[in-house]
Amino acid sequence: MWLDRQGYDRIALWAHHSVQSIKRYIAAFQRVVTLHREKSVERYLKDYERVCLLLKQGLTVAAISAIIGRGHSVVQEYVTQAQTYHPELFKATTEGS
Repeated sequence: MWLDRQGYDRIALWAHHSVQSIKRYIAAFQRVVTLHREKSVERYLKDYERVCLLLKQGLTVAAISAIIGRGHSVVQEYVTQAQTYHPELFKATTEGS
């Protein structure tokens, strides 16, 4: 990234602002990025939990995709993860058949 190679003083000259204001701006930007990451992780975990719950009920990838409002490929990735980390979800559906 361009900012990685620049010092605060060079950015301040380029942006016509004081070094302190540039530092405050960058600190605020970093907080926003961190908050976005945390919210994204929370959303991913919540979606994964929903997929696992729906898999337990025996729903298909297409049905789960429609219910949770995520794309087929995203749901398929969650299913792949569930097969690895929660194989019991799939044993229950094959044993009941």
